[in-house]
Amino acid sequence: MKFVDRDEELELLNRYYRLSERKLIVLGIYGLRRVGKTRLVREFVKNKKYVYFFINPDKSPKSLLKEFEREIKVRGVPDYVKLTDWRDFIRVIFDFFRGYVVIFDEFQYFSKVAPEVFGYFQKEIDSNEEKPIMLIFIGSLIGMMKDLFTNRNRPLYGRVSNLIHLKPFSFINSVLLANEAGIRDLRKIIELYTIFGGFPRYWEAIKELELPRESTIKIIERLFVSKYAPFIREGFYLIGEERKTYLSILEAIAIGLRKLSEIASYLGIPETQLSGPISELVEKFEVVIRERPVFASKRSKISMYRIGIPALKFWFRFLYRNWSLLELGEYDVIMSKIEKELNEVIAEGFEDIAREIIIHYLRNKGEKIHSIGRWWRKGIEIDIIASCDKNNYAFEVKWSNLTGKKAINILYSLKEKTKHVGREIKHIGILARKIEKKAEIRELGFIAIDLEDIKTIVERKTGIRIDL
Repeated sequence: MKFVDRDEELELLNRYYRLSERKLIVLGIYGLRRVGKTRLVREFVKNKKYVYFFINPDKSPKSLLKEFEREIKVRGVPDYVKLTDWRDFIRVIFDFFRGYVVIFDEFQYFSKVAPEVFGYFQKEIDSNEEKPIMLIFIGSLIGMMKDLFTNRNRPLYGRVSNLIHLKPFSFINSVLLANEAGIRDLRKIIELYTIFGGFPRYWEAIKELELPRESTIKIIERLFVSKYAPFIREGFYLIGEERKTYLSILEAIAIGLRKLSEIASYLGIPETQLSGPISELVEKFEVVIRERPVFASKRSKISMYRIGIPALKFWFRFLYRNWSLLELGEYDVIMSKIEKELNEVIAEGFEDIAREIIIHYLRNKGEKIHSIGRWWRKGIEIDIIASCDKNNYAFEVKWSNLTGKKAINILYSLKEKTKHVGREIKHIGILARKIEKKAEIRELGFIAIDLEDIKTIVERKTGIRIDL
């Protein structure tokens, strides 16, 4: 699939590449798996001299060193050069690869294969600052990558020119991915985004398997729930099959248990035993998001948890939870469960899309947003509150078609809820799949946004025409 977006990152990489013609440049690029780190770098090194090394954690140090030796010999390093240890390898990089981009993918796995490498790199970086080489360290274990370069006790602390956190595509930019995959129907793009999010690999798979004309449910079946589905083991790939506690926590959150007490009860352990691993899922892996009500202080203990990767949430809700059925090949049974609950999954995901659309809507009105998110207290919930410089806004989100009367009833009900917030909420709004009599609703002073309006925003931002 054609490489799309990431213009800002490519410009940054090229700016550093120009600097590397005169001196050593060291960059770290980290982000979740499937987010497109390696693809970004491969796009960047087109028409440039480069060498690529993948650190396979399942290989022995000796085997991996031999693999890398073969790779450098292909790139012109003389046969008389022998690598007896990792110190030799790193010296060869600095001696023979002037003018190159040298890429290490899954760099953090050196901590398992050959942890001495980090110290060797430190020494060579410190003594070769004027050599025209560009080193790029790519990693997908976010916590480990940040620790390697930002922990004062680590050898590589302060040794990178820049540390780039590559994040998933926003919904609007994911329309670019959908367009490249051959999907231009807005409703279908929304449905797929709630399953796959802004991770390029899933959209690429839709194109590779020639699925753009298939229904959403058929795409799910082909990619997740069939004998040779490419993402049938996705959770194990992203988290690790051996991390049983993490897997159980994610299963609990995926089925709707969002409070710490609920998750602990599901796992049958005290809350005190849960705080450690769930903090790692939030901070080290960045797959779980800790939410606090809008206006709550950062020290507030009131919080809920949700899985921030749609595909992971989907996998734990339907596949991991029913793994015995998968092992038995009962794919139809699982697909039946998915079909029954799919609208609910899309409705939950639509709230994230709505949040992004509201941000664009408010910025277009000249508002500066301080915070945006869910609000709740004592059984009362509001889907989205946006705290802005000038005003505060509250929104309800519905993945359904609403008559004008139904929409107005929801809006007046929301207005009553806002009386419990403790802050003045000046503007009330609703986002839905389709809203009848929007003009009349707006004349009453409410905000009304549906797919027709989202289409306008998306087309204006992307320049791509999409269908409704």
